[in-house]
Amino acid sequence: MKPVLSIILPVVLGLSLFGCNKKSEVNQIAKVETETTAEVVAEPETQSDTQIPISNLPDDAPTIIISADANYPPYGLKDDNGQVTGFDAELIRAIGEREGFKVEILGDPWEETFDKLDSGNRNLIIGGTVYSDERNAKYILSEPYAPLPNTIAYIDNNITIKDVEDLQGLKLGVLDSSAPYRHFSADNPGLIAIEQYPTIYLAVQSMAQGKVDAIAGDSGVIRYTLNNLDLGDVKYYDYGKLDDNGARKVMIAQKSNPELIKKINLGLQTVKADGTYTKLTQKWFGKDLTADLDKQNHMLDTVQ
Repeated sequence: MKPVLSIILPVVLGLSLFGCNKKSEVNQIAKVETETTAEVVAEPETQSDTQIPISNLPDDAPTIIISADANYPPYGLKDDNGQVTGFDAELIRAIGEREGFKVEILGDPWEETFDKLDSGNRNLIIGGTVYSDERNAKYILSEPYAPLPNTIAYIDNNITIKDVEDLQGLKLGVLDSSAPYRHFSADNPGLIAIEQYPTIYLAVQSMAQGKVDAIAGDSGVIRYTLNNLDLGDVKYYDYGKLDDNGARKVMIAQKSNPELIKKINLGLQTVKADGTYTKLTQKWFGKDLTADLDKQNHMLDTVQ
């Protein structure tokens, strides 16, 4: 059996056809200036207490080179030392230790990730990347590992959102050109306005200032951002479903590397069984996602 490590080849980068779904969902906690003179919401700090563990694998263990969007917390971000951390990074390191491969995680701009995988410069893509039929046709995808659907968050006690129809007459903040923007633009339940922002942090800040009534986007990103801010009682309504494509976060490899994805899938089952998955999801998302992952897999198996 060939080792997991691929030969690194020269690369000529081009514009990836796969960048459009997530290109504006980057730099979620970047420092930004607002239109107001007063700082309404302090920027959340990244988690800097994460130490990259030393591998216990032998020196001759294969190493896979991973492309990660390190500007998409909590799936991927950089710590104070510039090292890639986050839920996906810690998860793939834990899986690698159990399945016999080391990892080298490189923070790549989202627009370049698929080009680097296609060229052979990377073996795997991680970082909250969602399932799509197009990606499934061209690449080999892991089983879903982060069952987090799109959500609506709000802090105004004068409104209640238990259905998308409750958005009627409200202003909604979303990421630029994101899936939620396309969703609510195409199927508008009566919103007064849909305001686009380059980061979730800016959308949250606008909500705190009263410029929008609620925000919509990936549940993991929104909850991570709000969990690190003091905005009082935050309320959520998950309008997405666990079997929606947006809730199916997957790791992606070339079709020629099925053995790697097989190892990842086996390793995912192992870290679930030994409690590591519970600890990592509680750390990065504030809740144990094990039951939701099992429910998601059951829903997907039923459809298939």
